[in-house]
Amino acid sequence: MTIPSYRSEEDEEDKLMGRIEIQKMYPDLLAQLVAYAHREAKRLYSDLRKVKDTASKLIKNGLLRFVPVDKRIILPGSVCGVDGSFYITRSLGHRFLGLIGLSLVFFDKGLESIRHPEINVHVFVERIKEELGIDPEKVVITNMLLRESMLINEASQKGARLIFIDGPIIDPPDLIDKEYVRKRVDNLVESLRRETIIVGIVKRFNSSVIASMSSIKHDLTDQDVVPVLFNTIYKLGKFPLEVGLFTNPILIAEENGERLSSAFKVYASEFSKKGYEFRIWTSFAQAGYAHRPFRVEILASDDEDIHAILQYIFQWISPGMSIPLPIYLAHYSCLIRKRAAQLVFSEALSRLASLVGEEDDLLNIRNLIHFGETS
Repeated sequence: MTIPSYRSEEDEEDKLMGRIEIQKMYPDLLAQLVAYAHREAKRLYSDLRKVKDTASKLIKNGLLRFVPVDKRIILPGSVCGVDGSFYITRSLGHRFLGLIGLSLVFFDKGLESIRHPEINVHVFVERIKEELGIDPEKVVITNMLLRESMLINEASQKGARLIFIDGPIIDPPDLIDKEYVRKRVDNLVESLRRETIIVGIVKRFNSSVIASMSSIKHDLTDQDVVPVLFNTIYKLGKFPLEVGLFTNPILIAEENGERLSSAFKVYASEFSKKGYEFRIWTSFAQAGYAHRPFRVEILASDDEDIHAILQYIFQWISPGMSIPLPIYLAHYSCLIRKRAAQLVFSEALSRLASLVGEEDDLLNIRNLIHFGETS
């Protein structure tokens, strides 16, 4: 079977920007970098061959089942996409300003309203004082995620049958602050009580659900193994290249998990206090050959048909896209871009300085914007 080569517009743009950056590098440094890259590439390619061999064995031994998409399956009801972004900059002294952007994309009639979504965006400002033991960026991220949780509940109150969120159900995966978890669980449980299905779309996954099946003695993650698995299954010719696939869903719950994270256990405890068992169904999906795979996490009532939900998720992936449309729209409508935020701050301060009439303040403003960068 002949597999066509594929390079996305994003890949081409990255390659072009890379060539431009190369021209700016000091020649001797570039020469050493090239030599080092060639040595490491040989090691990486050798490791990749082992991963490919393992992927073939996983498929051959039937440890993984791939399910083709059936686009006839439709779930009634409205659908939403929720996402948030942030930008943080230093203010005067040890103070920081955090800008939070949130988006709720609402498809009132489900797929029937796919061409006419209602997009609602919000901006919030957080002022944080840098103190010992306090990371301003983590404070902003936590507040952003709390507001996202409230937005999930708001979407459920509006009657959403299914809500897409950009990221995992446990977000961030390593945060086990009990007060934060309690508030997030409050919103998730309220949504479940209204029989809302919550679907997390994880584009970068450091889990080891599939990688743990591998016999390779490397610290592999699913991010390493899953793309190879999908490419292998398509190359074997078992499914047409344009057909979307997902792996058989796996249940993550206290009843069957020996290696549950500390965060999962904290969430499970909070769910239990409210009379619910914390159960997440997870699967890996890909919209077709040469698309990027993503991880799906589903939080739903026990009587929901998980396979039907997975099939329905693919109905929202438009031609040429790799992720569901509600996530794409929510992500880009809430995105606070770094240079745009810098310009907005600079223009606002410059306008104020011009009104006051202090010319030297313009120079001070440029320095404030420049040195205010956190990364």
